Amino acid sequence: KNYTIGLNAAFEAAPGWGEQRKYCLKANYIDFSHARNLVSAKLWGQMVASRANVDEKLASAPNYGAVDGFPIVLYINGKYQGIYTFNIPKDGWLFNMGSGTQEAAVCANGPTSTAVVNLRSPNVALGTDYDVEYAPNEDDVGWIKTSLDNMIKALNPSTTLTDISTVDPYLDWDSVIDYLIFTSLVNGYDCIVKNYILVTYNGKKWAFSAYDLDSTYGLQADGKQFLPMQADGNTNVTVTMLCAANRAMELVKKFKLPQLKARYAELRSGILSEDNVITTFANFIGSIPKALYDRESLLWKGLPSTASNNLQQIADYYKRKCAAMDAQIESLKEA
Repeated sequence: KNYTIGLNAAFEAAPGWGEQRKYCLKANYIDFSHARNLVSAKLWGQMVASRANVDEKLASAPNYGAVDGFPIVLYINGKYQGIYTFNIPKDGWLFNMGSGTQEAAVCANGPTSTAVVNLRSPNVALGTDYDVEYAPNEDDVGWIKTSLDNMIKALNPSTTLTDISTVDPYLDWDSVIDYLIFTSLVNGYDCIVKNYILVTYNGKKWAFSAYDLDSTYGLQADGKQFLPMQADGNTNVTVTMLCAANRAMELVKKFKLPQLKARYAELRSGILSEDNVITTFANFIGSIPKALYDRESLLWKGLPSTASNNLQQIADYYKRKCAAMDAQIESLKEA
């Protein structure tokens, strides 16, 4: 089980986190490698850091608004519980929030109202469509609903949208493009109508952030099987599929295809290159002694995919995914 812990005294668990009282202990039950969530989040943080324009408060967040953490072994009342990761929680300090009156973070909670979380229909229901992860005053969140509705309305005007610049005050397009590329390459099929995070620092303009990245690189949600490269439309995540689902991403394909292709080429040659992704995974997995992995499978005999969920599977899947996505990006044509 995962745990959220609250401490009597604040302390800085990792450099750059600042002194905090609230942390998360994540069991990574479905992911025997214990790496997918944190390594993917580290890659997302690198992507945000590489953008030309980033909100200065987001730029000062511990991992640019994505979870950060490190592997530990956990004992509870002297009883060994196995490998965990010690993470930043889904809390205001994850996004460097706490000093502004118009700051908020929400997490998509689909598929209850898919049209809303796909940004095609306004009238957001907080607690149903989106969970409020941070607000300056938890008893006053009506303005968050209004702000999200305004953003969705800008994406879906009553007449045909011909000038995408009208959406600029409401949505950070760089974050949309990055989320589109990232989610496709890591095959984050559990991050389409749920788990994506929207953040605002001024109460008007929203930006995408990545969260809950366990079901990636081919791993199914139960951890028991791996997805084939040519899976059905709900699990084989591609740029084309995301653009068909999400209104903001559809508009990227229609109005910002050159920017999408340029950013894809930039990321694939650097942060999301096979070398950087696989090396980042190797460094994380290599920091956990093999003896602990062996002990984990003996301690928790019901853990899924203990023999196959490893660096080799992740590397093989990512190489094949990159080849498929490179071809798809090349084939995209302007409308």
